Amino acid sequence: MAGSNIPFTQINLHHSKSASAVLARCAAVMHTKHLFLIQEPWLVKGHIKGFGGCGKLFKADNAERPRACIVAKGLDACLLPQFSDGDLVAVRLKLNTDDGGVRDLIVGSVYMPYDSEELPPQRNMIELVTYVKERGLELLLGCDANSHHLVWGSSDINPRGESLLDFIMSTNLQILNRGTKPTFLDSRRQEVIDITLCTRGVVDLVAGWRDGGLK
Repeated sequence: MAGSNIPFTQINLHHSKSASAVLARCAAVMHTKHLFLIQEPWLVKGHIKGFGGCGKLFKADNAERPRACIVAKGLDACLLPQFSDGDLVAVRLKLNTDDGGVRDLIVGSVYMPYDSEELPPQRNMIELVTYVKERGLELLLGCDANSHHLVWGSSDINPRGESLLDFIMSTNLQILNRGTKPTFLDSRRQEVIDITLCTRGVVDLVAGWRDGGLK
């Protein structure tokens, strides 16, 4: 898929109206294609708000108080509803290749609830990865994992992190995170809990990964 140059931004907005407004202003002045993988968007009466004029909003239609969505600007994308719910939204992108062809890329925005009784990943993420593997497709996932592991730069390891890493290794997914810059900060602590995952074929497409997103 060399030649496909699409900037990605992965961001948790923490349901903040002001953070959503900043993102919307940035998106409005962009004159290139862009994909936003968003967790915890701003909600009004349970509905995602704040992305008017940013591009096409993808979300699960039946979700109450959704915590994941995708905004695609200038891209040929379609929702994969069979894998999408309030905590995971998946779309299929059509990418042009250097040889003049077109290839599919599956992209997901994932929120893994920190208070879930089940260890991550959630069932529909497992099903999505299985779907991709069985069809020989490529996959990129922006995840608010709420999971700790030294492998992606956390300061410690917890059971959620162990479970998620086991899944990552068993499916041969790649971790794009580099460094240990915290992705979560509050008055009490700071930690790396957001990770970007992909299949092997996507690694070469990523020109650079940084804490602020992909470019």
